[in-house]
Amino acid sequence: MAMTNSERQAAYRGRMQSAAWELDVLKHDMRVINQLIEKSRAIVQQVQSGEKSTQALVTAMGHLESSLALIRERENETSS
Repeated sequence: MAMTNSERQAAYRGRMQSAAWELDVLKHDMRVINQLIEKSRAIVQQVQSGEKSTQALVTAMGHLESSLALIRERENETSS
């Protein structure tokens, strides 16, 4: 049975709302990834300048691993 015009419009609005929500989630994830990478970069610079010991690089690596995990999670969602 064919959809009515109002049913098609409602379905379209639903798809657009879903796409808008997905875009908001991706934007949020990108902000988080950016923050984690910036924190890592700051730690590396502090280690290079002698402000922090090389032990701080463990924290920087954790931030980078978290960023990579989030990127991979999003890649898996978009490829399936």
